[in-house]
Parts: sequence; structure tokens; C-alpha cells
Amino acid sequence: MSESIVQVWERFERWNRRYSRSTRRAILEMCKKGYIESGSSNFALKSSEVDCYEFDSSWIDILEERIKSKIGFIRGYLVDISFDGPVFMSKHSQFLTLQYPSRCENALGIWLEQDLQGDAESGGYFGYQGWDVSLFVNRISDVDMAAVRNILPFDSMWLRKPGSAPWRKEEIKQLTGHLKQDLECDGNLHKMRAGMDGHLLKVEFAWK
Repeated sequence: MSESIVQVWERFERWNRRYSRSTRRAILEMCKKGYIESGSSNFALKSSEVDCYEFDSSWIDILEERIKSKIGFIRGYLVDISFDGPVFMSKHSQFLTLQYPSRCENALGIWLEQDLQGDAESGGYFGYQGWDVSLFVNRISDVDMAAVRNILPFDSMWLRKPGSAPWRKEEIKQLTGHLKQDLECDGNLHKMRAGMDGHLLKVEFAWK
């Protein structure tokens, strides 16, 4: 049985409470150890910090603020996709459970960033006005990238396969083809350039 829009929002609120608790515990543990080498820390990191980074107690407030910002982003994303109806909203929000610290390592990691040089665009949700965010999904089609861009007008995307597995040319071709179709379907005309940035795949967007 498909979910109603109300049921999706109820699921989001349950996730929000659990996610806030689990990330709080994980951040405190990260800072206590002083370093994390496992991809399980990626839920709180920027693309430049992925997989291995040093921490101390001074990071606690920074990392917790990132979590609050991400929750605000996802709330705005859900508002956006709710206009496409309950089936669409339910299908494109199932990735919520992969955001937990214990699950992000074995998911496809997506880091999005807006270029703040020049005239930066404003996002379409007042509850989130950040310039970067990370998401973890099973596959790129699990999330509606056009709706994502409505909330965060990103210019760059970094992607990490589960376990930092290498990217094959055919996988890159399929991924960029899906992004092109998804974004252009909603009137976002653009050019893309994809290439490796360390073990992450980087996709840059030139919006028209």
C-alpha cells in the first residue's frame, strides 16, 4: 500500500528524531577518538574530508551544525517533491534511512556544493539557506535531483561508491546520462563535465 503525503511526513519526523540522536552519539565518539578511518564518518564530512580526517572536541559544534543544516535541507526537499503527489514523494524519500552513520559507508555518497563566487542563487526553502550538503542513496535515481537543485542551487557534485570502489567509464556514462535527463526534464539546461578527483567522481555543472 502506498503512503499518503501525511504518512511520508510522519516517517520523516520519526527519522528526524532518530537521526538527531544517532549522529549526536557518533560525533561525540569521533571527537573522543580523535580520528576516524572508516567511511562511517562520512555522514558529517565535506567532500574534501571524506574517509580519513582528524577530529577533536572543537569540531563538535561544527559537525552538529552540519547535521541541523542537512535536516533543514531534507525538509525543504520533501516540501518540493510533495507537489508531485504522494507516490512520487514516497518513492523519492526512501533514502532517508541511509543517512545514519552506521549505513552511509555502504551507500552511494553524494556531496553537493554551490559556487559562492559571483552571483550565488538563493534556494527555494526559507528553512535552509546553506551552500553544501551530503546525501547517501542506493542509486542516483532514488533522489530527484531537480528538486534538490531547487533547494540548493549546486554547481559541483562529488560521488563516492560504497567502500570507495573505483568508477568504471560505463558507470560514469550512465550516471551523467541520468543527471542530464533528470535536470533537463524540469527545465534546468546545462552542460556537465565529469572526471576523477582522487577516488571521488566530480561532476561540474555550467547552468545556462
